[in-house]
Amino acid sequence: MVSKRHGTTLRHFPVMATAALFALFVMALPSGANGQKAAKAALGISPSPTISDTLTLDSLVADSLTLDSLALDSLSFDSLALDSLGLDSLALDSLAQDTLPPPDPWIILPPDTTAPKAPTPLSITVDGAEFARHGYKDAGEMATLLPLLYPHQTQLYSQPFYPLPPGMSGRGLTVMYRGRSYDNPVTDATNFATYAAEEIQQLHLSNSWDGSGSGSSGPVLTIDPPHAYPTTALTRVVYRQGFYGLGHADWRIAQQITEDFAYHIGVDIGEYGGRFGNSEANTSMVRIGGRQQIRYVGLLQLYWMETRETHGHPYGYGSSNNRRNDLDIILSGGRPSDPEYREAALWYVRNQNGYNYGDEDGNRIGGRLEWWRDLPDSTKKISLRADVERTAARFVRRPRNQDPSGQRLVSGLTGRYRWDEDLLHTLAAVRMEFGTRSGIPDTISIDPAFLAGGTVTGELGDSLGFGLLGEATRSWRWPSMDESFGFWSLRTPDRWMDLLPAPDQATLYYYGNPVLDPEVSHYAAVGARYNQKAGRSLRVLAGYRSVANPIIMRNLGGNEYTRRNGPGQSAFELTGFGWLDLFYGISTAASWTVSNANDTNPYPNTWGWTSLRFDGKYYHNQLRIRLSITGNYYGSYDSNYGSSEDALILNGLATMKINKFELYYGAQNLLKTQYVLFDNYPFMHRSDIWGVRWIMWN
Repeated sequence: MVSKRHGTTLRHFPVMATAALFALFVMALPSGANGQKAAKAALGISPSPTISDTLTLDSLVADSLTLDSLALDSLSFDSLALDSLGLDSLALDSLAQDTLPPPDPWIILPPDTTAPKAPTPLSITVDGAEFARHGYKDAGEMATLLPLLYPHQTQLYSQPFYPLPPGMSGRGLTVMYRGRSYDNPVTDATNFATYAAEEIQQLHLSNSWDGSGSGSSGPVLTIDPPHAYPTTALTRVVYRQGFYGLGHADWRIAQQITEDFAYHIGVDIGEYGGRFGNSEANTSMVRIGGRQQIRYVGLLQLYWMETRETHGHPYGYGSSNNRRNDLDIILSGGRPSDPEYREAALWYVRNQNGYNYGDEDGNRIGGRLEWWRDLPDSTKKISLRADVERTAARFVRRPRNQDPSGQRLVSGLTGRYRWDEDLLHTLAAVRMEFGTRSGIPDTISIDPAFLAGGTVTGELGDSLGFGLLGEATRSWRWPSMDESFGFWSLRTPDRWMDLLPAPDQATLYYYGNPVLDPEVSHYAAVGARYNQKAGRSLRVLAGYRSVANPIIMRNLGGNEYTRRNGPGQSAFELTGFGWLDLFYGISTAASWTVSNANDTNPYPNTWGWTSLRFDGKYYHNQLRIRLSITGNYYGSYDSNYGSSEDALILNGLATMKINKFELYYGAQNLLKTQYVLFDNYPFMHRSDIWGVRWIMWN
């Protein structure tokens, strides 16, 4: 057995063996031949089509495209999305060959051939083609490939991971999932350790509220889960192993069994041995979902996820046991690409945190009605959304026998207008919200609030070449349950992760403030972009953000803190993001953020990464070699623990893919540079991560 420091243990083999046995059982089920025949008939595909038979797009999708040509690239077959494919990803060079490899034995039914659309013309979208070029370990690392999101983490796998926007806490970022907020009901912040990396098909980043859900005082990150179901059952196995006992295994199966019914099941297990005292962690995630077409009613979709994580408090005391459940029920009429489309949705989220010093129990229940309609000339679309959501939390703190609780009820109405012409792409949205809050004891009286705002975004230019960008937004966020009613000790492990600035280590107690006002944010930006071809572009955006009534820390004296509304804050933000081809399979990509918002906060004003890549395909795309070298830069900053110098971290990644089997090896911090992502937790070692991805069908 290899030593624990290098991470390989035998504890994962029972898990993988169990997953393999279950996969064999599921793959032994009928594969839905009737569904395959109907799919082929619907797509107009002969039993054994070839390129010489027809050159229709349907036949290309069904037979000529391999997984390498899909938008999600090598991570998942679920990115079977025509809208996200470019001419380069169709592997046209392989069509000129006399002999092609056998076609894949699955067919994708509409509407799965339509990729989810970005919320606004200015949204940045990344998918597996980008994820696969970084040796990521979890969903948080995937999210922070995007600009504006600082990786506020301790470099401890399965520990809490909160991306922070410039000058804001983790509550300033709103994460959208299946049309509603994914944030923790207690904190209104998203801990990405609770989300499985393999359940991400695409990520869309909007610099401000984008009209897709409830208000936000900062950026909005939208998660698109895998949405396609093949007619033949496909199983994906992903295994990663790395430094300090890091282990991660994920198994997922999905199938369109009949024309009316589809399902997917996923299991994820992660384990981390720890590199600091009391920093061991492990996670387990289960995802089950599916859809059923009901005649005369619509398409009924049901999705359930459960996450359990256990982690210690590095350099401190206590441990945390967190459990989260998400249930989404969606009934839709029509398809998203139809001239008229409707959705009704219900969701329930419960997040339970258990600490040595107390417990938290938060839940969120809500519903929405949405309606989209194309206007007669088909270049304009309007939509309406009505939603209501109740958020509640209860806090138990044993050291002082405290037991506060509270709830928030918010209803909202959104109207959107989207116009897509040849040169002009715009989105205008307005939203109104009415909210009430109450707490226990009953003597707490909080006035209701009415808020209104909106956004206008636009892009002007040809689909290829240069274009101009612009955006103006007014939005807000409500105080979270723990900001209003919470009572906790600093020694609870993840409490200091999403706060900004983090309280001093000597702080023992924090009290909520029930009379906080909502934060109100104004954002304006202008920029330019250059589109080289489909999937290759460069975008630069300069923005100005001001926040009224920001919710900040306030010292009560001694080692006790609370929250209050502080004076207005404002900052400039400059972001850049792009991926451009150079020559002979070599390309370059980058993501950068520069802001003056962090002068008083413990993380840098400037951070980002630049990458040089090589991508080569051989033997009719059956062999693929990819190499990349990435430089991550983190600027200097001051904190309670002194000054942290700027650092350049070099990472390397090599992957080899033969048909549907991929082997990869990555090395992080090749030069063993000392750097700090989270205050007082230095990282100075080279770390390795290696693993496999394997896609199989019965």
